[in-house]
Amino acid sequence: MTPVRARRGALATLQPYAARHRRETFAVFHGTNAIVGLFTDDRAAAMRLREAVVAVADRLPPLKAAITQRLTAAAAPRGLPWPPSPAALWRTLRERAPGAHQ
Repeated sequence: MTPVRARRGALATLQPYAARHRRETFAVFHGTNAIVGLFTDDRAAAMRLREAVVAVADRLPPLKAAITQRLTAAAAPRGLPWPPSPAALWRTLRERAPGAHQ
């Protein structure tokens, strides 16, 4: 049997990792649950909202790419924060929008 002191040490080692993991996965976890709730709700209002969400997502390829990258754990360039700040996200969307000056 492992001494209690050794188990406490292991817990102290894992707690910072657990806290960081919860912070990093919070948005994806709750966002996924919200999407599942929306796409499994058969009420008319939810169906209209679903259609609107899909239509908006289809018009924002950078946002779709960022979400896909995050959900599929694709390798992101080092040094890029996730999630991006709202200002950075909007700047990217404006730059990549059809008809934007480049």
